[in-house]
Amino acid sequence: MDEDSPAYPNIEGDLCAGLWTYGRNTDVTALDEALERLPHVIAHPALNPSIRPGWIWNLGTVLRDRGVLASDGGSISEAMDVHEWALREAEEHGWLEQQTFEIRWSQATTIHTWWTYSHNPDAGNDSVRMFRDLLAEIPPHSPRLAPALNDFGLALRSMPYGDGSAARESATVLRHALTLIGPGDAIRPRVLANLVGSLWAPADHGTVLSAAEVDGLTALATESVETTPEGSPELGHRLNHLGRAHSLRFERHHDTTDLDAAVENYRRSAEYESSPLWVRWNSAYSWVETATAAGAWESAAQGCIRLIGLIPLAGGELVRRRDRELQLIRLGDALRDGAAAALHAGQAELALELLESGRGVLLRHAMVRAAAVEELREKAPALADTYVALRRTLDQDDGSLQMIRSIGDTARRIEAAQELQALIEHIRTLPGLADFPAAGAPHATDTPTRTVVVLNLSRYRSDAIIVGAGGGRPVVVPLPLVTPDSVAAQVRALYGALGRRGSVKADAGGGEEAERAVASVLAWTWDAVVAPVLAALGWDHRSPAASRPRLWWSPTGALTLLPLHAALRPADGSAAKLCALECVVSSYTPTLAALQKPAMSAGRPRRRAWWRYR
Repeated sequence: MDEDSPAYPNIEGDLCAGLWTYGRNTDVTALDEALERLPHVIAHPALNPSIRPGWIWNLGTVLRDRGVLASDGGSISEAMDVHEWALREAEEHGWLEQQTFEIRWSQATTIHTWWTYSHNPDAGNDSVRMFRDLLAEIPPHSPRLAPALNDFGLALRSMPYGDGSAARESATVLRHALTLIGPGDAIRPRVLANLVGSLWAPADHGTVLSAAEVDGLTALATESVETTPEGSPELGHRLNHLGRAHSLRFERHHDTTDLDAAVENYRRSAEYESSPLWVRWNSAYSWVETATAAGAWESAAQGCIRLIGLIPLAGGELVRRRDRELQLIRLGDALRDGAAAALHAGQAELALELLESGRGVLLRHAMVRAAAVEELREKAPALADTYVALRRTLDQDDGSLQMIRSIGDTARRIEAAQELQALIEHIRTLPGLADFPAAGAPHATDTPTRTVVVLNLSRYRSDAIIVGAGGGRPVVVPLPLVTPDSVAAQVRALYGALGRRGSVKADAGGGEEAERAVASVLAWTWDAVVAPVLAALGWDHRSPAASRPRLWWSPTGALTLLPLHAALRPADGSAAKLCALECVVSSYTPTLAALQKPAMSAGRPRRRAWWRYR
């Protein structure tokens, strides 16, 4: 249709509404197309100004749902401003309060969504207050009441647990919603799933649920899954809930059929491609956690492989660095536990692959990008500046949750991503650049010229995995003294002592106490970590400086905070004092792959101020 036609904004707007309906739970590209079209609808001169606030509201809704689907905090942040814009426009055009109800409800939903993303307490409290006030405007027999109660119950459920009052109120609200809808109502599976989450909340905070309570929430979760149509994007989330319910049943009844059912439902959810990434991610994580806690080591390792398979989905061009960090932050514990499971199953190579795949993701990302710019400047210099400028647009981020997202930012990023993809396709047609940008080697478990010690810290077992010693298979050295609690205690002791040592320089007694505490940590590090490794290598003795072997340490978790290179065996009877510095030349690497190529430095964007939720 001709864009100058008076009918254009209405027809184009209806198309955007269809794109939102189709894409809101499954297809971010449909939402991106709606974001591209909606600003033209809003700005069109033929659009009736009195309905303009509604289309602005639709823009905010698309932004919010896109943010949830793509795990993009920037889109959610921008949506809050767009909803404010819609309300200002509605006020200017004389909309009555009842006419703005849906915009205000959508605004509360967006602020609540921002709370679940950022955990900003003001956003959480304000969204609950707004929902409560808006509920008071709904007549008791209105068909709008049940969906509103569902949204309010979900908001309450996500609040900090505290004394449990919010979770209890959430369950009460959701039970009320169920009384207002029939068995075949489309919203019923959603309300059931949210109720299940409210009912298990006490178990997440130390309360042991009774057998009847566990059986009851399992029945609700089962009904929620069975009444959700196959192919629905919400099915993955409900399978996750059913997995959690069976996990609680296993803890209560110790019936392995419940363990199998929990793992199977988590697996189905993690592999359900129609689900948002965050649902699949949580399900894979829960799969690993549940199987590992039950000692099902093979299953836990397989869950970790699935978790690793989701990592590339967090690395698209439109995913901001902060969002990648938030998505990957939970990955560490799961991968370390998965590596422990693989070692229990005798699969040292798999343990290394799990650790290597999940660590240094952002570092590898930066290294590949820096190498791509260097390659472009060498082989196609005329295109380098354009490539860098587009990358800069996509990489803009202040590195914190206080992200400024001016209206139109997401659309500009989508346009830049499209231009970048077109540029890359053109670059690949040039001589010597068919594989641009070269991804490099994702793993580097074969390092025959170096001896590397990967230290895995897990609540299930901790080990040193020696790679490259003699060019053979990895050597596993169990570290029975190393646990998350013991390492955390040593880290606290070390940094507490260092802090005291810096503040008591004039106090000889205090300084001596701090030195003893540091020496105690270094002795523990020797006994628990360094000595077993050096003994396995035959390097647990003093060596001449000129012939001292080089050893690369690659610790994980809190072990990264201990000075492994300075571990010290104190003098004891016939045993002389011995320091790791006298045995080996120690170096550190975040990953095995990092030894293949030096890391490139990346500029740090400036911080900018934002409003109080951010």
